[in-house]
Amino acid sequence: MTPRQPTRSRLFAPALLTLAAILGACNIAGPAGYFLLGPEKIPAMYELDPDRPTVVFIDDRASKVPARTARTTIGKVAERALLDEKVVKEVISSEGLAAVVSRERFGQPMGIAEIGEAVGARTVIYATIDEFTISTDGTTFAPRAVLRVKVVDTETKQRLWPREDPGWYAMTVQVPERQGLAPRTAAEIQEAQQLLATRVGTALAKLFYKHEAHVPSERIGR
Repeated sequence: MTPRQPTRSRLFAPALLTLAAILGACNIAGPAGYFLLGPEKIPAMYELDPDRPTVVFIDDRASKVPARTARTTIGKVAERALLDEKVVKEVISSEGLAAVVSRERFGQPMGIAEIGEAVGARTVIYATIDEFTISTDGTTFAPRAVLRVKVVDTETKQRLWPREDPGWYAMTVQVPERQGLAPRTAAEIQEAQQLLATRVGTALAKLFYKHEAHVPSERIGR
């Protein structure tokens, strides 16, 4: 009987194991490690209860976001990502919060839990905007947003995350700086604001599910 010839896969497997051992021993992180182990995964900062109706509350009562459409985009992008990644089963549209928040003009400011409860949410992802700009110096095109985020239970009115002080998670989202001047025309400014808003919404949602590490040219973090 003719001896069975080793298949290509059988020959290749030991080679992969040997290469992996070499990379591990040398503490090398590079393209080879990427293909062997896959892209680096960042765990969720907090795992939401998938069975609790959730709303994303983008609080811009200080009017840091120049255009309301950009603020709406942040909420919509975050909502879509949470549903696509199956983080929660039901997301209540953040657009419904506008009418609730507007009531504050005629009375005392409402609490986060109270606002969420008014639209039928049991969990509120609350993000207040501290900075939203497409140019930090008025000349260079370098969009950046700074937010403080926390998760609140509308039933107990307690903060679910983060538990520790100061009671919120600070994050900065920056779009890679581009050559040339900052946008000047209304159309260019709107396009840049929408780009930043989309990045912010995506980064906000990623706090709540495991995802691939961002590319080095895009900073998302504290």
